[in-house]
Amino acid sequence: MPRLISCVWLAVALATGCKEHKPAAGGEVSAAPPSPRGPGPMPYAASNTVIIDAADPSVALQQLSQELRNYVVRTRSVPRSFEDWVGKSQVEAPPPPAGQKYAIQGQAVVLVKR
Repeated sequence: MPRLISCVWLAVALATGCKEHKPAAGGEVSAAPPSPRGPGPMPYAASNTVIIDAADPSVALQQLSQELRNYVVRTRSVPRSFEDWVGKSQVEAPPPPAGQKYAIQGQAVVLVKR
């Protein structure tokens, strides 16, 4: 009896799962949906050197923070330090004000005391 039930379930599964898929409107076959995890990390192109040149430190911080976010999205990795990020990302930052240095806090570049 259990064998008969298994055979019936197998027949139902084969009958319902083997339907021919018709093309979408316009005769095109729809592509598979994108992976929920997205594509893998993309290498950061070394030829895209970004030079931040701002006389106002707050403008430079905004631009550096935006480049940091772009880098994280592109590489899917968060750098360990500002120096590590600058070395890998090809960003040329202006010198920080006297007595301060750049650091990464959260998703932003900030100035901290030395």
